[in-house]
Amino acid sequence: MGDGPIGVRGRQWRSADPSIALPSPTAPAATWDVDLVRRGSPAFWFGHGLSDTTWSYDAIAAEGTTVTVSVTDTGGRAGREVVQVYARTRPAAFDVVEAEPGQTVVTTMFLPERAFQVRDGGWRTVEGEHVVRAGRNAADLPLAATVKI
Repeated sequence: MGDGPIGVRGRQWRSADPSIALPSPTAPAATWDVDLVRRGSPAFWFGHGLSDTTWSYDAIAAEGTTVTVSVTDTGGRAGREVVQVYARTRPAAFDVVEAEPGQTVVTTMFLPERAFQVRDGGWRTVEGEHVVRAGRNAADLPLAATVKI
C-alpha cells in the first residue's frame, strides 16, 4: 500500500470520507498510491469549489524545468482555477489563475528538482526525459509536455 497524504499509511482516501481530498502540491514531499484515481475518486479534488465557471486547457510548453500553461474561461462568468502540473504521477506545481469570460490566461510554473527524484538510499535525480501533465486535478490532465533533466 502506498503512502496516503503527507505519509499517512493504511487509510483509504476515497470519497466515502468527504472531509478529505488528495494531497496538495503544498504538502512537503507528498506521495500517495498512484492507483488511487483508478480505485475511487475523492469527494473534493484539490482546488475544487473555486469557480462557478468552466475552463478549457489550451496549451502547454516546457523549457528545462519551467512549464507554461494556457487556459481559457469558457463559462459565462468570471472565475478562478487551480492549474496543476504533475511529474511522474506526483503533484509538482500549481498556480491559481483568474479570468473574465472568454479570457485566456497564461501561467508559468517552476518545477522543483524533487519532482524528478526518487528515494534510493537518499534522494536521487532521475536524468533523462520526463512527461509532465497539466490539468484541473489528478484525474483530468489533458495537456502533456516533455522535459529533459
